[in-house]
Amino acid sequence: MGWTNLILLVHVALGFALVTGLVGRWSLIRSAGKAEDPGTAFAVSQAAAPFERLVLLSGPAIIVAGLVT
Repeated sequence: MGWTNLILLVHVALGFALVTGLVGRWSLIRSAGKAEDPGTAFAVSQAAAPFERLVLLSGPAIIVAGLVT
């Protein structure tokens, strides 16, 4: 496996991470919006934080990996 294939694999993995982060964050924020108890809504919205971090990290990284590819 050469460097080109490795960078292409990283680019694809970052694409999967971006989509996973977007869908996970969206579903948890939507669930928090439907919650009737403010404590539950807060807890569910806090659970979306790792997905938000995943989106913030993979967004720019996928662009860089795509340009290198």
